[in-house]
Amino acid sequence: VYEKRMKSLLLFISALLFGIAFCSDVIELGPNNIDVVEKGKWFVEVYAPWCGYCKQLAPIYEEVATALKGKVKVAKIDGDLHKDLAIRFQIKEYPTIYFVKEGELWLYEGGRKVNDFVAFAEKGHTQIDPFPFYTSPISGFGKFLGYAGRLLVYALDTSDWLVKTYNIPVWALVGGAFLLLVIVSVLAVLLIEIFFSTCFSMFSSPRKPSAVAPPVKGTKANTKKPQKVE
Repeated sequence: VYEKRMKSLLLFISALLFGIAFCSDVIELGPNNIDVVEKGKWFVEVYAPWCGYCKQLAPIYEEVATALKGKVKVAKIDGDLHKDLAIRFQIKEYPTIYFVKEGELWLYEGGRKVNDFVAFAEKGHTQIDPFPFYTSPISGFGKFLGYAGRLLVYALDTSDWLVKTYNIPVWALVGGAFLLLVIVSVLAVLLIEIFFSTCFSMFSSPRKPSAVAPPVKGTKANTKKPQKVE
């Protein structure tokens, strides 16, 4: 009985230590919670599981999260899984790291040591310009790009499924997609035209003809006939 209790206790301690050792301070981000980076300070890494450089950075990035805990939140995005976010964040290579501070975003191109990340978060980011609003992945344009990327990924997955399931030729899918795009564009133009014409008719009323002002009360209207000049 004593031996069984000791084994159970050792197993419990081992599991506890294992959980503590692998408890990560790095936050996983995806399409459902990406908007949290708009507030506060963040490091955001976009990685791919098959990327060798990402694997080398992983333990260092964990140390960065521990070192900056309570000051800067450290997060990562699986760009291979969330392709729409990879499009939104304009990813050209893995890993790509951003620093975000109260809605402003900087591209981190510094060293790969913990002190380099800490220095950039404290003062280093102030020495370079952030992304302009119209190209920032967390601006309105960035969100639009993310939605467009999500539609693109869905369209590609759907076309791949149709080709494999029903053996539909690729040229037929491309032609159908082009035709659908033309129809949607025409409908969008018509809806915009109807919207603006409706707004114009609501806010612009026809001018009424000006009536002759009645004579002021207490005065007589001039009714004398003009005299002939001899």
